[in-house]
Amino acid sequence: MYVTLNTTIFFYTKSFKGEATEIAAVHQLLDELEPLDEAHVLTLGFGDKPEIAAEREKALHRLALLGVVSDYTKDYGSKSFEVTIAESTPDSVADSLVQFIERSQPGRSSGLRSKVTEASRGKTRDAVETGTKILTDFIYETIAAARRRSLREMMLAARENQGNEERFRQRILDYLQEGDVAPIIEALTDAKEFDLDPWITAVCDIKTIDEANEWRGSTARLLASYPEQPGLLIGRGYSELLLADGDFEEASNNIHSGFRSAMRSYNIDSATAFAVIQQLISDQIEKDAHGAALGLSFIVEDLFDSDSRDEIREQIRRANPLMPALAVTDLNHDLHDVLDTCDDLLTWETSG
Repeated sequence: MYVTLNTTIFFYTKSFKGEATEIAAVHQLLDELEPLDEAHVLTLGFGDKPEIAAEREKALHRLALLGVVSDYTKDYGSKSFEVTIAESTPDSVADSLVQFIERSQPGRSSGLRSKVTEASRGKTRDAVETGTKILTDFIYETIAAARRRSLREMMLAARENQGNEERFRQRILDYLQEGDVAPIIEALTDAKEFDLDPWITAVCDIKTIDEANEWRGSTARLLASYPEQPGLLIGRGYSELLLADGDFEEASNNIHSGFRSAMRSYNIDSATAFAVIQQLISDQIEKDAHGAALGLSFIVEDLFDSDSRDEIREQIRRANPLMPALAVTDLNHDLHDVLDTCDDLLTWETSG
């Protein structure tokens, strides 16, 4: 596994050299492709080194996704690309970008068209540069993240089942197989408009350990293709939370990432997100899993305001008023408040 891991990381870093580097390569190529709003054909050299040729081809591919390049061919004899430039406009660039993102990640394209057209100020070059930034960010958030996610799931499976071949085998089967749960998750993932409610209804309907295992495996598999999809992340984390041998840190990290992605990239407002996580915490309280509910409250503390955190903890306190971990958490916050007050007093005395 050590060799496989290092080999995978090597190819990953070779393929993804950084957003700034890739954006700069596209901008440099644009200078050679002008004018962008007139259809024409031109020839570009490979460059002095094989890696330069690879960078230029990747930049051409990015521009093809934006509709700027309608076609290109490689001539290894003359070491050049023959590039066909389309007659592009800010609207056509925005259309191509939205179509690509919608094909790749349903529900992610909302608001992108206006972002490109407004930034372009009617200039095709500005639209292409804005589109390149959005496209590159998207690729690193999805394709690059998907490769990391696949590697992570296999590492987790190996680490958590070390020395237990049967359990490791079952973990792999849960990842690969498509049982009764998989069609439900796939249908939710393929929905054109993202909505948190059906996802939460589905995860709260998990009744058995077998269902939780299948949810963990199916969401892990689909996250290799849709690494930022909020429902998959929340489902991956919540199913982990329901398993006796589950990793709470892994569960919490996935749920946190899911809600953050929902608010950042899928136009879910904070009030809706808070109501949904409150529903998950209520589900844990109903299952008498007060420790897990308290753990989820730290996600609330990080993503929302202190009033939301206090509301959640009061909900847990009503369910289990003698919970030691909650008392320790309250004491920790009280001590932090005292320390903040002391710092304010010292600052005031020093400035006075």
